[in-house]
Amino acid sequence: DLRRNTLGYVSLESFNGPPLLIEVLTNRPYICCMTPAKIVTCQPAMISDTLSSCQYLLAHVSLQFFVWIVGSLALFGNIAVIVWNCCIKDISGKVHIFLINNLAISDLIMSVYLFIIGIANLVYGNGQYGQKSEDWLSNPLCVISCSLVTTSSLVSVFLMVIISIDRYMVIACVFKVQQLSLFATKVIVGVIWLICIIFALVPALCSIHQPGHLRLYTYNSMCMPSNYEHYLYHIWMMFYIFSTIVAWIITGSLYIGIFISVRNTRKAAGKLIPKESKLLAARLSVILLTDLLSWVPYYVVNNFGFVSNRSVDLISLQFVGIFALPINSALNPFLYTIFSAVVFKTLFIRPATCLLNLFRKKAKRENQPSEMPVSNSKVSNFTTFYNIELEQHTCSES
Repeated sequence: DLRRNTLGYVSLESFNGPPLLIEVLTNRPYICCMTPAKIVTCQPAMISDTLSSCQYLLAHVSLQFFVWIVGSLALFGNIAVIVWNCCIKDISGKVHIFLINNLAISDLIMSVYLFIIGIANLVYGNGQYGQKSEDWLSNPLCVISCSLVTTSSLVSVFLMVIISIDRYMVIACVFKVQQLSLFATKVIVGVIWLICIIFALVPALCSIHQPGHLRLYTYNSMCMPSNYEHYLYHIWMMFYIFSTIVAWIITGSLYIGIFISVRNTRKAAGKLIPKESKLLAARLSVILLTDLLSWVPYYVVNNFGFVSNRSVDLISLQFVGIFALPINSALNPFLYTIFSAVVFKTLFIRPATCLLNLFRKKAKRENQPSEMPVSNSKVSNFTTFYNIELEQHTCSES
């Protein structure tokens, strides 16, 4: 039984000595990749339905594609949000733009985490990951990944709280309370970044060159916080889970309050609920639903480790961590910026409308009979080209 054994290094030769050894119990799945054929039972094993196998850090090709695709979406989507917001000259929306840019930066950090995991799979997943697991888990990049995923998730959650507060004050309490100023917003966001970085960095630094039971991420191949056995890490995990749950409840309550306020305003004015209000309700519902789908599985898995006071299920936590949380970072730029009415209209609707009108006018002109003589064909061609260029210039200006 190696579940309480703090042995730091295990090799293929470690199990050749005891002749009567037929069963191995451990809290390090990669050990089962090193046991010889005489071992009848080894638990837990890196079998095919786990996230990591004895051959690869990411056991399935679909997982490898998922990491790179979601990481790319989070990277390019959030870069597009930052570039777009930097081109906006709207003075009245500077607070909201500043918050969205910081949310994009925090989600960019999640894409960096995914790329590190993807690169680690290429380096260590060459068919012998089980034997090299401890090399990866003790690598400084794994420690950095742990701090990155923690910082990104915490900052993203708390920024969504500030964004929901700002939207609630602008929409529901426009004449009742003073709105957030840009200076106050910068101070609040700066404090959030500072606290979250320190909160994530301190336990991660304490995990450097430590055995698995003294690391924040224990033997988690995704380097995600998962240590409920050490009492200090247990307290850290409790605060991490509790703070994100409270933040999510506040965000959900404020978004529901925004929709109720808009609906009550329309009713008080004696008007039917317009299409814009229905679209607002749909967009708020999608934001809440994506947050719910991203965080609730993570809460459930970690809550089991907290309530049972035992080690968290690493297999479940790794699946939740690599699927749920990064998806939220990839969807945020689309939910908060790219699919907003102004941006969507500017990037997609207006160019498509101008192009369609251009083709319609060109087709209509070609179907009309030409009344000019043949000798004037060059003038006719020049006039047609000039009109098309003029229409294109008009569409670009509109």
